[in-house]
Amino acid sequence: MVGHLERFNPVITAIKNYISSNGGKIFSINIERVGPIPPRIKDVGVVLDLGTHDIDISTFLTKQKVKQVYCTTNSYTNPSKHEDSAHITLELSNGISVSITTNWLTPYKQRTIQVITDKSVIHGNLQTQELVEFTKNGNSYTNNNLPVEKTEPLSLEIKEFVNSIKKNSVPPITGEDGSYALKIAQLCLKSAKEKRAIKV
Repeated sequence: MVGHLERFNPVITAIKNYISSNGGKIFSINIERVGPIPPRIKDVGVVLDLGTHDIDISTFLTKQKVKQVYCTTNSYTNPSKHEDSAHITLELSNGISVSITTNWLTPYKQRTIQVITDKSVIHGNLQTQELVEFTKNGNSYTNNNLPVEKTEPLSLEIKEFVNSIKKNSVPPITGEDGSYALKIAQLCLKSAKEKRAIKV
């Protein structure tokens, strides 16, 4: 089973359920995944190490494929010469725009997601596992904390993996899912290198 851990994050589960139950139309998604560089990472940059998770989140939440990618990268401090900063823009097949910011430059770890719909704006913190809904109220807005059943994503992932082995069933994250996220990430790197948008 592919290790896309964030699919088991209760915030992602809550967002998916919220969108399904409220019928809101997603306009755009903004994701930030930043923090200091892990010493163990030597062979790839942030796009393959971190960006793949958010590419997968985007297609998982929307059930859409990627139509076009545009990406810019920089290598400011990474001695391996791989990119340590990336800004990714995805256009999904139904027109949803996804913006992903990821880097190894930020001294603190942060994982956030914002989903803008025709009814509200949902802001999730993937670390603290908190989810807030913002809705327009005249010239102002109201905010409401949405319920999130806080759990350890890694435990859920391992449990699902073991269950799929015991039951000889298809795992919740397939090899095709992992391959697709990797394909899009590689196109992002190509986009950055060629300095142009690339159709998928």
